[in-house]
Amino acid sequence: RYVEKWTNYPNALADGSISQTITGLPNGEYKMTVVAHSVNHPDPLAPAEGGYLFAGSEETAVGEDGEYTVEAIVLNHTLTIGFKIRNATANWVTVDNFQLYYVGYTLDVVTEALQQQMDAAYGYTDVFMEKSVSDELWTAVKEAENAIASPTEETVNKAADRLLNAMNAAQASIESYNRLDAAIAEAEPALTEAANLPGHEEFNRVFEEMISAFNEGNLDEEGIEAAIRRLKEAEIICYLSQEAPFDATFAILNPGFEEGSRSVEGINIPTSWQMTHTLKE
Repeated sequence: RYVEKWTNYPNALADGSISQTITGLPNGEYKMTVVAHSVNHPDPLAPAEGGYLFAGSEETAVGEDGEYTVEAIVLNHTLTIGFKIRNATANWVTVDNFQLYYVGYTLDVVTEALQQQMDAAYGYTDVFMEKSVSDELWTAVKEAENAIASPTEETVNKAADRLLNAMNAAQASIESYNRLDAAIAEAEPALTEAANLPGHEEFNRVFEEMISAFNEGNLDEEGIEAAIRRLKEAEIICYLSQEAPFDATFAILNPGFEEGSRSVEGINIPTSWQMTHTLKE
């Protein structure tokens, strides 16, 4: 038995992945092997791009049928492993027999990996996120700097755990603030267009409040989502203040279902809609 994905040749496979996150691992060096291929399926089989074995941020490209290896360093007792399809030219991939080996702990190697993570954290400079998340990130970076300066297994492991957790929180916060930034940018032309409507003053007040919240970084992820909803509601209320008759379709969220769907108890429900259903006996 193995996992495979296939489509008729000459079509290529769409992006996708399987993965598993393993927790409680000792920090250190790991090696993972699989048997896999990424090929085109006319006769004879020909290696093709698109299949990748991965462990953490490391990956190995897969081609003709055979054994493939990827090496990774665990810094916070957690490792996500798997197989992905990305920008494939292949029409058939298979993967089987995942095997994970703990190579051991070498302080110099783990310290170097911590340095690489710290270098990546510097990329978050001047990026908008929640202020408390940013404060924790730079405190974690400072702890990592101290650990690298005088490394021991204990200090490096502690610093790595804190830094990776802080970077994960920062990435989530950045994505939230990017969504708020996009909502503000989307609302701005509507605000200009609605300048002469009775509801414009309130719409503008909410708009300015959202800009201040974005710049100050005082909203958590839940607060960001609430802010986005509030801004959209202010826009709709403003447009509803115009003189009748008018087309009020804009008040319907996701009217043509372009925004996709979410899964609730195995049922796909369009975004911004609720659904009720009765199961027949």
